[in-house]
Amino acid sequence: PPTFLTLLIFPVLRQLQRPPLTTFCMATINFMTTVLLVEDSLTETEVLTRYLRQAGLNVVSVKSSEEAHLKLQSQTPDLVIMDVILPGQSGFELCRQLKTNLSTQKIPIVICSTKDTDADKLWGSMLGANAYLPKPVNQQQLMQIIQQLTHS
Repeated sequence: PPTFLTLLIFPVLRQLQRPPLTTFCMATINFMTTVLLVEDSLTETEVLTRYLRQAGLNVVSVKSSEEAHLKLQSQTPDLVIMDVILPGQSGFELCRQLKTNLSTQKIPIVICSTKDTDADKLWGSMLGANAYLPKPVNQQQLMQIIQQLTHS
């Protein structure tokens, strides 16, 4: 018959055998990967930064396309995640500029936006975005896309 200790330990051992999502992400995404996050919403920045850091990624965040251009002059990220609706220049325009510039054209771009129509997704793709995710962003979907883009 099971003892009190057996009843207490087996559920804990079963939980330890199942890796949580963040363990999966950290094991499959390079720990040295740097993501430039271009997002003007503080709430969205906090949520996305938490997702990315849980996956072991280094996050550099800016609030506008103009700040992104300045940051890209001193640092080359492995991936750019951007919103479409930004102060000043739009994320679509930033995407187009990054994909037509020889020094940034190979950096994968993920657009995360509330602009979620098929036309918006098509436009993002035509401008060179590698992926387009609707907000609110699904953490698991984001991690799968980042893994695909940083391991290709």
